[in-house]
Amino acid sequence: MEKYCINHTFSDAHWYCKKCQVSYCFSCVEKKNFKFSKEDNCVHICPTCKRMVEWTGILHISDNVFKSTAKAMLYPFSSFSMIVIAVLSCLGMLFSDNLYINEALFVLIWSLIASYAQNVLDHTIRGKNEAPKFTHIPINKLINHIFMVFKQSMIYLVAAALFIGSLQMNNAVLAYGFLAIFAVILPLGLMKSIITRKFKSFFDLAPFINVFKRTGAQYLVLMVLFIPVITIFHLYISYQPRLITPLICYLMIVIYRLLGQMILKCHKELNYSLNYEHFKDKYSLEALHGFKA
Repeated sequence: MEKYCINHTFSDAHWYCKKCQVSYCFSCVEKKNFKFSKEDNCVHICPTCKRMVEWTGILHISDNVFKSTAKAMLYPFSSFSMIVIAVLSCLGMLFSDNLYINEALFVLIWSLIASYAQNVLDHTIRGKNEAPKFTHIPINKLINHIFMVFKQSMIYLVAAALFIGSLQMNNAVLAYGFLAIFAVILPLGLMKSIITRKFKSFFDLAPFINVFKRTGAQYLVLMVLFIPVITIFHLYISYQPRLITPLICYLMIVIYRLLGQMILKCHKELNYSLNYEHFKDKYSLEALHGFKA
């Protein structure tokens, strides 16, 4: 399989015809429209043999691990993400000595930032770089997000309960052992459950080796970022909630941005079907090289 298009030697090949054994760029393949579903309404065929071509994925247009990780770290500083963090941080200022007020505030803040982080992931796997607004979430997706956030919160809650419970038994080794285990399995487990929309998929760790090989340092970064999220309840009890709130908001946005990037990079290992229509603007010669064919 060639890296460059047979017709445009300066354009990366994103399509491959198995019959002709020829690689093409996005502008060379032909499109035939069909009404399969709302998401997938066309097929791409070889201009020579008229058979369907195989999409080689988005590796040519995706950033390397270090560059994409750096961009994810800066992602929360985009305009609307900063507004979300600022608003939730202001809510965090209302934490007081009243236990019931604190519990209600915590649930509200967690629900909002988890829902927004999930929207960040959805935007990412659709090839969108801008920070999403809450108005970008249709009502049906908002309902799905609520259920998804609830399921994911149960995972965080179990991890936090095991960690805090072990600390209360004065067993630091066991506590940090649980922390390490969850830090390792959370990135892959969340990606699987998000892709399949099934909670039981969280425990399907079969692709771990292949995903880790593909992402390497990025997976390690996610493991480190998950540690304060797992210990969030312990942090809120031990430190000022007003200080922890903006940190958690920042981390959740970065984590789910990275999860989205990793799903794109490992879509074959995770058995996730990407919709190339979401990335068609990035495949054009104008976007890739600044000139037309």
